[in-house]
Amino acid sequence: MAVNCGALPANLVESILFGHEKGAFTGAVDKTLGKFREADGGTLFLDEIGELPLDMQVKLLRALQESEIDPVGAKRPVKVDVRIVSATNRDPEAQVKAGAFREDLFYRLNVFPIEAPALRARREDIPALIDHFIARFNAEEGKRVAGAAPDTLALLTAFEWPGNVRQLENAVYRAIVLADGPWLQPHDFPAISGVAAPMPEAEASPDAPRAEHALSDLALPDAPGAHHRRQGPPAHPGRHRARPDPARHRGLCRPHVRDRPAPRHRPLHPVSQGARTGSGRRAPRRGLSPRSPITGRNFAVAIMPRRNRRN
Repeated sequence: MAVNCGALPANLVESILFGHEKGAFTGAVDKTLGKFREADGGTLFLDEIGELPLDMQVKLLRALQESEIDPVGAKRPVKVDVRIVSATNRDPEAQVKAGAFREDLFYRLNVFPIEAPALRARREDIPALIDHFIARFNAEEGKRVAGAAPDTLALLTAFEWPGNVRQLENAVYRAIVLADGPWLQPHDFPAISGVAAPMPEAEASPDAPRAEHALSDLALPDAPGAHHRRQGPPAHPGRHRARPDPARHRGLCRPHVRDRPAPRHRPLHPVSQGARTGSGRRAPRRGLSPRSPITGRNFAVAIMPRRNRRN
């Protein structure tokens, strides 16, 4: 079981490594065994152990020395049987001198040290690592890359690799994802080789720029109906007549004239004005059809002589 000590929150390191009882602190709704008890009878790998705080280094030293842990909130210690393998990317002796790492814990862990030199110090391992990463990423990404070309191997072997194996792994992964051919070429590693990928043949042909300029100089005809939209609708004699402007006849400015509805059609027999009656209304002439004040329709009026009205 592996644990990255550099990614553990400072307030949860003890709970994650040694476990806690239910209700031991706020939010502890369940009991947790911890990494030591989960790896009981096996091996626990503590990566980046140099990032542990000093107070946790004391508890870790007791767990290694006594083979027992104290879960948070527990009443008694718990025995464990765990093999510890630790790793760090820093110099532990320099950390001990600086006071960032406990000296007693360092000597307790330094039982069988294994020093892995930097990748630039073992360049003969780079081709084997590249073949391993190619086979791994082919299976993960569904690719069929056969390997790296000889000039690509020479380029990668001569690189310094300040990020060591992880940088090499990420570089090979990017090349596998973007590769188009069966062999990895130097342009598949632009950050290392400084060579950009070649352009496709269709875009790199010398006739492409001339064709582009020719298309830009070509005047295309307007779309159907565009001329009529710019010039307005075509004039049809007899159908579209210009309406007279009332402002021009009255000597007014156009903004002061409101739009008025079109006049109604006059009746076939317009009512002529007659003499006023006693009520102040004008009586229609004989034989004409006035307009009804209610419905607005024409109706016939029969005007009889005075001598016949009594009958």
